Amino acid sequence: MSEEKKDVGPPPKKKRKLKIRSKRVDPLVLQTRRSIQVCASTKEIQKAFDLYDKARMSGIDIENNTFHCLLSLCCVDEEHERKLHVGTPRGKDQDAQKSSNTKAVTNKDMDSLRDDAVESKVKLSLKDRKKRAFEIKQRMDELGLQLNENGYASIIRLLCTVSNIDPKSISASDDLNYAYDFLGQAEASKDVRVKLRLYSPLLESYGLRSDLKMVLQLWKQIESQGLSITELEYQFMMKCAISVGDDVLVERLLSSIAEDIPIPSNDTLTIIISWFRDERSSSSSSSAESLWSSVAINSTESAPDVGPLISPTGWSIDLNCGIDVLTGRLKEGCLKDSFLQPVALSQKTWNDILDMNETIVKKGSVEGHLSEFQGGRKGKKRENEDVPKRISDWDQFKDWLQKHFGDLNSNGIDVVIDGANVGYFECNTKARKHVEYRQIDWVIQYFEKMGKKVLMFLHERHFSKKLMPKWAEPITKRWVEANIVYKTPFNANDDWYWLHAALYSGINTLVVTNDECRDHHFQMLAHRSFLRWKERHRITFSFGGFTGEEGTDREREVRLNFPKRYSRRIQRIHVENSIGGFVIPLVKKGDKDRFLDGEFIAETAPDEEMYACISAKSSS
Repeated sequence: MSEEKKDVGPPPKKKRKLKIRSKRVDPLVLQTRRSIQVCASTKEIQKAFDLYDKARMSGIDIENNTFHCLLSLCCVDEEHERKLHVGTPRGKDQDAQKSSNTKAVTNKDMDSLRDDAVESKVKLSLKDRKKRAFEIKQRMDELGLQLNENGYASIIRLLCTVSNIDPKSISASDDLNYAYDFLGQAEASKDVRVKLRLYSPLLESYGLRSDLKMVLQLWKQIESQGLSITELEYQFMMKCAISVGDDVLVERLLSSIAEDIPIPSNDTLTIIISWFRDERSSSSSSSAESLWSSVAINSTESAPDVGPLISPTGWSIDLNCGIDVLTGRLKEGCLKDSFLQPVALSQKTWNDILDMNETIVKKGSVEGHLSEFQGGRKGKKRENEDVPKRISDWDQFKDWLQKHFGDLNSNGIDVVIDGANVGYFECNTKARKHVEYRQIDWVIQYFEKMGKKVLMFLHERHFSKKLMPKWAEPITKRWVEANIVYKTPFNANDDWYWLHAALYSGINTLVVTNDECRDHHFQMLAHRSFLRWKERHRITFSFGGFTGEEGTDREREVRLNFPKRYSRRIQRIHVENSIGGFVIPLVKKGDKDRFLDGEFIAETAPDEEMYACISAKSSS
């Protein structure tokens, strides 16, 4: 007789972590904070300071965050505000939600203070903003409150904006020097993690004054902090170098732009072309004195040189030149019938990506990557709960890879396959737990018939007998016996492994995956280099209809999109009996991350792939 099951009741509830309640905030302090925050969101600076003054007169305490909110308002420059925030586009529903939340807070919590505030949007002059900002700074000093990074950024930006009104005046020079002093304080503070926005306004201001020495000094400081220059900072420095006529620096900057900015914005294109229209680009000799030699910027060492940028005969410039996308041949313009080339990564950049990937595996993230997320909508970074095992698994994989496919950069693998990405393609992952093994095998056999060496990566759970169907056992058995599959271990990301194999093998190795790899370039702090690697080495795929007669073991047609024969980026074009020229890709419809052009995705640009062509004129 079987024993009766005891009624044990429902499972015990998990104990909730007790929330530590913060100190109760005075309602009037809270009201002041929220009122000023709403003014900040609507950029009503006069109203915000009216609320601040009223609170001070009423003896209401002002919080540190509120002081910083007011400082941020002081530096708002509506004429020079970014057209878009840099990041993922905000949906309409998010904007509506944000608007409704703001309205609710305004109606419920802030009426008493706002009723007495000035209702009109009075704009304060920059001079008055500067005065109010330093009143705030003085009050913070009296209370023993320290500026955070946002506070330093606000003051530096405000001082630079004021100094740019009349750059040649003595007061403007004092403001700029004062801003640079604040930068020094931020760098020296242990509580401040500096960001690029502390340096960018100073680069612009010193660039407007053609102070190339200070521009290069700031570039050096940016690099020493482990920060990366963006296209906007390149614009400031390029304009300064052109105004001074330092062709050596212009050449170095253009080389770095070509390395870091695949498709430059319209403003960057205009700045670059302005050099080739400048008479100094047609001089007979290079700059006798260049400040570039006095400053060592390590980050530029990996950028291939695109020089020379001086032609005694002058330059021909043609815009909107078409190209044969199959061959890379320019169809018109001063470089007609020239071919664009594939631009490979430098060996140093290649090795940097390889090292960064391994660092992510062993440490969880690259030093300096501050976000808690992996990127690519893959959630938060993985916690290293069993670091020794993870490192042990990784070292075993590296030994296995060397044993079966040779040494570093030996090109022992022709094609790396992201097995899970292929196996889950067009599959209902809710209806089935395993990958479609036949799809993976079709892709493997496609390359094997071409005589290519293949290595496929698939998580070891897909080889479990409980998960894998019987019909798939012969397929996986062949993979294992032929050493064309590596089973990635539990608590590991497949992507780490296939990416390492592709980079380890060398420049001739391609990867089959539809994965956009957003988490990789998000975490690596070398995202442009990684995107460039992806452009040259990723094969995307799809499947067509079934081939063969019904009733037989039919296969689907494998459709592959290989990388283009050329790189769509700034590059030097070599021409016989000439110093050659350059091509600069123009924005086309569908290009992403066009922040400096005022769009997230280019919608108003032409559909056709076009280039600006620049060529040295013939001496004849």
